[in-house]
Amino acid sequence: SRQLSFVMPLSSGGDPLSLDLAPDLKLRLLLQDGGLRGGALGINTEPVPIEDWQLLVTGQAPLIEADQWMAFATRYFFGPARDLAEPVEAGGDDTVSTTARVHIKQFNAGVVHLFGQTIENAVFSLDFQEERWELALETDWLRGTGFLARDDTVSGVTAHYLDLDRLGELNLLSQEPDAEAVAAGVAEPLQIPPVQIEIQNLHQGEKRLGDLSFALEAQEGVLSVRQIGGALAGLRFDEDADNSLSWIMGDRPGTDFNAVMAFEDIGATLQFFGYQRIIE
Repeated sequence: SRQLSFVMPLSSGGDPLSLDLAPDLKLRLLLQDGGLRGGALGINTEPVPIEDWQLLVTGQAPLIEADQWMAFATRYFFGPARDLAEPVEAGGDDTVSTTARVHIKQFNAGVVHLFGQTIENAVFSLDFQEERWELALETDWLRGTGFLARDDTVSGVTAHYLDLDRLGELNLLSQEPDAEAVAAGVAEPLQIPPVQIEIQNLHQGEKRLGDLSFALEAQEGVLSVRQIGGALAGLRFDEDADNSLSWIMGDRPGTDFNAVMAFEDIGATLQFFGYQRIIE
């Protein structure tokens, strides 16, 4: 059995409602006028102080279903069923900001399920806001930040460190549909909204490959990578050229790559690909 503790203040002095499911979960909720003004949830840790119009989540757990958190935030904080109290007047022409926000801060997870991926031994933050969702993720092979725009603007991802040797741990093609299903009209082709991506330190094991930046989008089963810049294995992309990659999926797949590149150090490039450094 597990001990359940529930404390509901009867006065209106601002004390939060407390719900503890020892020793795992500790929830604090601050109510106002029949609505939720703010809350804090501690998972295997004490909750942080409550902040207005936010649900703050901290702690650690062997498994976190972050995709379910996003579904929860969408339904109850940013959809028709939102539970936050309505904006209140602060006096005069000023209005207190009550924009809904769910913020998972520096959470330690043995396994996290995020965007259909399984990532092990991660520290991550998720900040759900009305205009966009922000993510920070750190593992031993990937460190970066990103944001997902919830309007027509472009989303962005910045990888401060990425080890290509470990990229296979992700199922990056999990959204790729079966070609026969697409042809039969029973499956939707891969769709990815526009994303601007920057990789500051691209590694293969202990070897640094370079840095890359590009714009990524997938429409109607065609994955497009445009505006490719940076350097890779001693080869630098010409910033004035239309460097691009198109990958056509489905029953007639194909790849089209166009780029203008120049050697930074041809000897180093040959050496990287396993050839002798015969040119300096």
